[in-house]
Amino acid sequence: MQWVCSKCHYFGKNKNNYSLDDYSDGLFYSICGVILLILGLIFFEGVTSDIFYYLIIIYVLVTGIRRLVRYRKGCICPNCTHKPMLALDSPEAIKLIKQFDLEPGESNSSSTINEPNTSSSFKAPEA
Repeated sequence: MQWVCSKCHYFGKNKNNYSLDDYSDGLFYSICGVILLILGLIFFEGVTSDIFYYLIIIYVLVTGIRRLVRYRKGCICPNCTHKPMLALDSPEAIKLIKQFDLEPGESNSSSTINEPNTSSSFKAPEA
């Protein structure tokens, strides 16, 4: 997926290119960890011999939280480290591209917000 930076108008991949699957996996792991923890507290109350069960719960929770945090760190511009970058087909990106007459496909690292690139026009994707 292509991204655009709203600060330096860089086009391309972001620094940490994590997908929505990372978020949904993290949410799934976190919810499963909480459910397992609740079930463990209900059925294994006071039982210390089932430490393996609690280690699995900790692993599932940590994995879910790590994936959620990793997703939140994504979308950083590799050119200027601005966060977040905009997906090229998002309404904000289309507005930015039309406003500054940007051309996707090449990095416009030299253009600034005050100086629009007037070299070509952009045709917005139809919704």
